[in-house]
Amino acid sequence: MPVVSFYAWDLKRLTGIGVEEALELLRYRVKGEVESVEEGLVRMEVTHDRPDHFSVEGIARTLKGLKRVEVGAPRCKVVDSGVTTYVDVIEERPYSFMAVVYDVDVDAAAIEQMIQLQEKLGQTFGRDRRAIAIGFYDLDRVSPPLYYRRVERSFTYHPIGEEREMTVGEVLDGTEKGQRYGRHIRGDRPPAIFDDEGNILTVVPVLGSEHNKVREGTRNVLIDVTGTDRRLVLNVLNVLVFSLLERSRSRRLGTVEMRYRDGNVTAPIITYRELEVDAAHASRHLGITLDEERFADLLSMARYDYTNGRVVVPPYRFLVLHPVDIIEDVAIVLGYENLPREFPQQFSVGKRNEVEIVANLLRRAFMAMGFQEVANYVLTSREVMEELVMRRRPLIRVVNPVSERYAYVRDHIYPQLLVVASYNMPATEIRIFEVGDVARGYTVEKTAAFILCRDKATLTDGVVAVNTLLGYLGLKPVYERLEVDGLIPERTAAIRIGERRVGFVGEVTPEVLTNVGLESPTVVGEVSVDGLVGTD
Repeated sequence: MPVVSFYAWDLKRLTGIGVEEALELLRYRVKGEVESVEEGLVRMEVTHDRPDHFSVEGIARTLKGLKRVEVGAPRCKVVDSGVTTYVDVIEERPYSFMAVVYDVDVDAAAIEQMIQLQEKLGQTFGRDRRAIAIGFYDLDRVSPPLYYRRVERSFTYHPIGEEREMTVGEVLDGTEKGQRYGRHIRGDRPPAIFDDEGNILTVVPVLGSEHNKVREGTRNVLIDVTGTDRRLVLNVLNVLVFSLLERSRSRRLGTVEMRYRDGNVTAPIITYRELEVDAAHASRHLGITLDEERFADLLSMARYDYTNGRVVVPPYRFLVLHPVDIIEDVAIVLGYENLPREFPQQFSVGKRNEVEIVANLLRRAFMAMGFQEVANYVLTSREVMEELVMRRRPLIRVVNPVSERYAYVRDHIYPQLLVVASYNMPATEIRIFEVGDVARGYTVEKTAAFILCRDKATLTDGVVAVNTLLGYLGLKPVYERLEVDGLIPERTAAIRIGERRVGFVGEVTPEVLTNVGLESPTVVGEVSVDGLVGTD
């Protein structure tokens, strides 16, 4: 889970709540865990479903609700900023949305929190800027209208943190951020945001400009979010907007007209969604009796509005998808210690599941062979599961996904491992594995997958790894020819234990390696842990 840091005095300034009382609330009434408090610096682990807590402003908003300093869904005054942005067609990063927050009190602590929020959102939802990138700018140093378009490598500007002006090509090739993030865009003509005087605000998603960066004393902040998923870009923009509004004296939000070739969009899109949840519904889930008045009060403390069985969800809580999410927030405000405890009606003795026993043995075997373990989400995208590995097949899609990046349930692990490996290029050798769940039809299976990426890697290397892996369990596999899309047909084999096919191993085709950005021959393999249980 993400770990955020902030100063206790800054939290007190934003909330008016004493430091000790605020820390007590953080420990017992806010989802997450306080890791340390040293010399006034608080380090807190927060959960992925609360991106509004990735900076002190969102945490302060939550605490103000708990102490009734401010209750209900936060509101702001929406005005037309007068800023227009013209958006060109950028195939690898097609969406750009902006907003303005006025009268922001910007000091060193505020800048630190803006950078932290930018980084945590970029890492957690932006796949390290591959899916989204965020920028903050001093609006008073920008000359509208703005333009989101491609830029030549020879164009010169002064990047943030550099001592001199540099060409865009130098930024991409010669800076740490250019080398790290430049691979997400076209290197010959990368996208950038310009103002009407031809000044670069940022090369997306790499590095902004010293000219219009936010500094102490900035009052009006322009925010931009660019990315590959329209819905995610707009949701992240709302989180950023409402965080900065906590530091705004006027709580004024300025809209920006985004002019695309196929139509105009006024951003941000501030929508207060409604979910049907009433006191009776919450009482059944929590095992207590709440009347409508008490339920409405708890919801207001959790920063929701409530009227006649309908809960109003503020825009920055885009991960509130179900009534249970709201009821969980009510339970946190109420305090879990105030909920009744019940002993289970049936008594049983716990024991380790046999599948988990085998899975742990396989982990030990992998590590003994020098592989490193990684962990991916069960939810992923069609791009990863089908397009990159060139393997079309029916996939299970989530009915109401938060993002297209997490819209499908994986049925294999190796596509995600290939993507992880690509993040570690260049490297002389990559040996990684994962043991996790996949969905096959209507069943969930535990699967062990690995990839081996190095010069001259062949199917033989994969077979040796499988023999060693299953030999650790006392099993002797046999192999037969198998064709898997995305793997070289004559260099792919099914893995059998007796009469049971338990997996496959094979060499990745050059086309797939090019798609994912791997430069060395790569062997992948998967074994069903469930399929191994009960085999001899």
